[in-house]
Amino acid sequence: IIFLADDLGYNDLGVFGSVTINTPNIDRLALEGMKLTQFYSTAPLCSGSRSALLTGRLPPRNGVYTNYTYPQDNRYRVFTPSCVGALPQKELTIAHFL
Repeated sequence: IIFLADDLGYNDLGVFGSVTINTPNIDRLALEGMKLTQFYSTAPLCSGSRSALLTGRLPPRNGVYTNYTYPQDNRYRVFTPSCVGALPQKELTIAHFL
């Protein structure tokens, strides 16, 4: 199981030291399984990070990224089927290989 959480800081989980946010179920998963403590984000927006996780490719290579900054990037944050900035149909995802 892989969790990809938007806007989650390192210390936002109890297992990593949070005293203000109660996360007992996630804490239990981390204590009984594998807890990763070093990581990189592939993009500042969730769409690019999600596309990288699905494809194994950096956002500029899979076509899901933005050169805009807030608030101009608001219209590129959520993808719909008609969106031109969405993951290209030719892109292979992890689902294809499973």
